[in-house]
Amino acid sequence: MASKKTETPVLSELDLDKMAEEAGKKIKAENEEVRVKIPKDPLNPDDHTVPVCINGYIWYIKRGEAVRVPKVVEEVLENAGYI
Repeated sequence: MASKKTETPVLSELDLDKMAEEAGKKIKAENEEVRVKIPKDPLNPDDHTVPVCINGYIWYIKRGEAVRVPKVVEEVLENAGYI
């Protein structure tokens, strides 16, 4: 039996931006905020920020400063070994 070919919708940059913005709003609404601090990296002194991307929404977290982020962002940073 042959499988039916389905077309993948083509999304514009604007569509992707809207989807990422909606994902960010949903994440912020569903997660409590927690305080995190990513230490500076002595081996990479010019590395000042750490990006965290979840469903297209990106948080840029500055190293060496305590910031408040959604709990899910903290979990990503913990799993990646940053904190």
